[in-house]
Amino acid sequence: MPVPDDLHRSIGDIAAALRDAKERNQPCSVLIGAGCSVSAGIPLALGFVDEVKLRYVAAFRRARQEDYPHVMRELDTGPRYRLIAEYVERANLNWAHILLGWLVKNGYIGRILTTNFDNLVLRACSLYGVHPAVYDLAATSTFKPSFVRDPAVFFLHGQYGGFVQLHTREEVEKNAKLLRPAFENATVKRPWLVVGYSGYNDPVFENLADIPEYADGLYWVGYRNQEPSQDVQTRLLSHGRQAYLVAGYDADMFFVELFRELKLDAPPFVTDPFSHLLDVFNTFIPFPLDDRSTKEADITHQARAWLSRAQSELVLGQANQIPSGIDERLEARAFKLFAEGNYDGVIELHHPRGRDMTESFRIVLGAAYSKRAKRSDKLACSTTGEQSAELHRCADADYEAAIELRSDDYVALNNWAVSLMDRASRVSGAAADALLKSAEEKLCSANVVNPGHASPLYNLACACALRGDVGGAVGWLRRRMGVEPKLRRSKVEDDPAFDRIRESVEFRSAVEEITD
Repeated sequence: MPVPDDLHRSIGDIAAALRDAKERNQPCSVLIGAGCSVSAGIPLALGFVDEVKLRYVAAFRRARQEDYPHVMRELDTGPRYRLIAEYVERANLNWAHILLGWLVKNGYIGRILTTNFDNLVLRACSLYGVHPAVYDLAATSTFKPSFVRDPAVFFLHGQYGGFVQLHTREEVEKNAKLLRPAFENATVKRPWLVVGYSGYNDPVFENLADIPEYADGLYWVGYRNQEPSQDVQTRLLSHGRQAYLVAGYDADMFFVELFRELKLDAPPFVTDPFSHLLDVFNTFIPFPLDDRSTKEADITHQARAWLSRAQSELVLGQANQIPSGIDERLEARAFKLFAEGNYDGVIELHHPRGRDMTESFRIVLGAAYSKRAKRSDKLACSTTGEQSAELHRCADADYEAAIELRSDDYVALNNWAVSLMDRASRVSGAAADALLKSAEEKLCSANVVNPGHASPLYNLACACALRGDVGGAVGWLRRRMGVEPKLRRSKVEDDPAFDRIRESVEFRSAVEEITD
């Protein structure tokens, strides 16, 4: 069931709440789940079930149900710990954690509660010289609120290298009751963010649901456009509790957009990695020459000199020789501007220098054109008349520039096609036909560049349906059924693009083939 519109909130609402909390010196509390770590290379619960099925066949067969708690219960402690550690130790830092750490560094987040075993939060904070207090609540039954210091990380189910890890339903249920004081204390005068956590069939969720009111707001960040579970909708989201849904993001893009909305500078390693490394060296004391002498030496002197020289040349522009074409300083600035969402700034960097550019700059420039086009399209939808038409023309020009720079940019082609289809739905006759024809051409090009990608296939089905072409729509729809991620029947049934052909026998038969 869809969440009512009046319970939806935006990134702007969250940014305002975080600014207010920072000013009051009561920075936000955040609950993160497995969805925050998946892009770092750590599987979701069902991914670990698949690993057990592959590696520990006997244990998997003993499980009464093929879900995480039952399967992990049948796996001995040693193999279980090693399986978790294998993925955590080879995980990369993703942007959800990198920017989560940056928000901690900048004073916007004070408490992080995690159901994950991984150490990605701690690794990310250490990038900025921030070392939060760590509380492993799976290994202790004692909670003393007056001893908690911000910033703090609470491991709710244990750590991958800890003495206690909670995997089974019984273990998690027993421990969930002991977590209540931590949740209650993290709510006092603080807003809440919940990211990458489904709340599905998880006793930890009870601690959120049992809090009668979030006086400073709770913002449940849903995964992209998927509706939250029924438990979340009925037991948590409400005006009375002041608990709201923020939809449309995965964990990485949520933190990217929040970072942009807060208008923070990019992390220092993006634009000046040499200063970042020099700051690390500045935390070292001189090296003792022997254990019986007070004599010391700065054995990092040469390394500092190399870093300073590189900084002078590549960041400060004090080198005698400038590389041909787009030099490294300009490229670094382009990446900084893009990270901050300043697409106009990236594009302006290009104009004085013509088309001579590195491949890296070409990629970020093309992405800036594509992002600016999408922004123009969004603005056009909120205006009318000539102003809307002019914004659409600007979007078309930017999409064209993006494709000229990178003819294999199937995302730009797909987004451009979606824009054209939306415009076609607002007009009729020859004008609509021309827009749909152009959209189909771009979607076909996207499918050639990246055959079998889900979005162009689905959108081709929509474009055909808008023209009333039942056979074409069904053909593309069936091709979409054969690729991941799995197509949901409700998406097709609720999509107005198919209204024109919805009653046709061929279309209804195809929809029946979709298994949720």
